[in-house]
Amino acid sequence: MSSEELRGRLVSEGFPHNYLDDALELEIDSLQVTGDHDIDESADSVQIVRSDRRISVVSVPQWEEAELRGTVVVPEKVLNGTLPHHEREDPPIELVIAVRCSQTILRRRISEANLGIDVDGEGEYEFTFTIERAESRGDVEIEPFLVRSEHQSDDADYAGRAGDRLASTDSWTLEVDETDDDGGFLHPRIEPFDRHDSFPDGEHLHYLHFEDPSTPKLYLNANHGRLVDVLQNEGTRGADPRFRDVLYDYIEQSIWQQLLLRAANDIDEETGEARYPWQEEVVELFDDDLYPDIDETDELRRKIAADANSGEDLDVLVRRVDLAIQRRIDHPQRAVDLFQEGLHND
Repeated sequence: MSSEELRGRLVSEGFPHNYLDDALELEIDSLQVTGDHDIDESADSVQIVRSDRRISVVSVPQWEEAELRGTVVVPEKVLNGTLPHHEREDPPIELVIAVRCSQTILRRRISEANLGIDVDGEGEYEFTFTIERAESRGDVEIEPFLVRSEHQSDDADYAGRAGDRLASTDSWTLEVDETDDDGGFLHPRIEPFDRHDSFPDGEHLHYLHFEDPSTPKLYLNANHGRLVDVLQNEGTRGADPRFRDVLYDYIEQSIWQQLLLRAANDIDEETGEARYPWQEEVVELFDDDLYPDIDETDELRRKIAADANSGEDLDVLVRRVDLAIQRRIDHPQRAVDLFQEGLHND
């Protein structure tokens, strides 16, 4: 079967198995925003430009959550091109949607359970998922992947491990707001650390700068040229993008810990009010994992502040912060993704 017949491009770069690039079909049909404030949802507020695969909520003020509804089409050619013949009647497949935002170091895999679908063969599937305003800035990339859901060892020409990617298509972009000229919150800046007295020494890869605590800035060390090149890679497939994600996971673990602990230290223990807006956003990102038994936002912030100011409970807060960040980053899955892209294949 030729690539023209498949219409998707059968590629092997970074993959030890058949992989169909640009073979799925993804459409975003609607987007609804919600929040605590009145939101103007006129036709001009939310824009969906299908020709550019772009959705814009730049004109929507004070939204907190965006619900996206769409459809994905899995053609028969995908099953025929990526699965052994005996698996095509009852294909062991699953759809996942990758959501990425470089400015907030967001990288999330949305599973079928959270999409509200069950992909069990060729066909068209309707899905729904949400994106939170607190975890988004600038542009958010949305890209679907079809992956294996079970292991197989019968045919070495096809993907064998659960989680191996089988097919994808071009991504959509959600425009959240205009990108700031100075890089924005947590958008990495590139600087040689050895030229700044206030920065760590040249061996460090990253540095979270609180010179202006109202807007923390993340810096990457230009002295590590090869690593910075990988971190700036905007691709979605192959060795460098997967290695980039692992590097950002390493950075993210440190960054979120600093931000959460700084926020806990600055929040007023009596009122639950944060000193800076970013601190409220960061706490909200992790509220379900930090103290799952506390539902009220103000009570949650007061509890975090109380634990931060308590000699006895500070170590409990540090452990909670560490566990919450590990749940968010999901290091095991990232490592599996890297392995499956061929970096450690014999």
